[in-house]
Amino acid sequence: HGQKTYNGVAILSKFPMEEAERGLPGLEDTQARYAEAVVSLPGRALRVANVYVPNGESPSSEKWGYKMRFYDALIAHAESWKLYDEPIVLGGDFNCAPFPADTYDPLRQDGSTCYHPAERAKLRTLFFSQRLMDAFRLIRPEDRGAYSWWDYRGGSFQNNTGMRIDHLLL
Repeated sequence: HGQKTYNGVAILSKFPMEEAERGLPGLEDTQARYAEAVVSLPGRALRVANVYVPNGESPSSEKWGYKMRFYDALIAHAESWKLYDEPIVLGGDFNCAPFPADTYDPLRQDGSTCYHPAERAKLRTLFFSQRLMDAFRLIRPEDRGAYSWWDYRGGSFQNNTGMRIDHLLL
């Protein structure tokens, strides 16, 4: 589900897929930011979703409201998963570091985009309301310095001053 030179998400499986959806239910959105399908594994089904949460630009921008509405729609849609008797995998770019260990400097970054209390609360609500577990944290619960995003300016990658904003939730 993509937009030329802009947004896009995809699900690829070597097993058959059913019930493929493009777009986040409950959110009128022309941007390609959500895809979901049921993968038919031998003997069971697995619901898989890929998300690309808007960045939000800054808490004072109009794009921030879009990011908050997107999270609200994602949380509401995730409630429907409780109706299914199947495991869930939700992965993608959440544009949010939910916990202090997910950013190189939580005190300095607090209140900035991708580490703002409002977006952390939304992502944590998704985690806890659906009892989702962060696959990375299951394996490496205390690991600091393992990031998925670095600012392209100022040597952030070389200095490992990044954030973990991409997640695989189970």
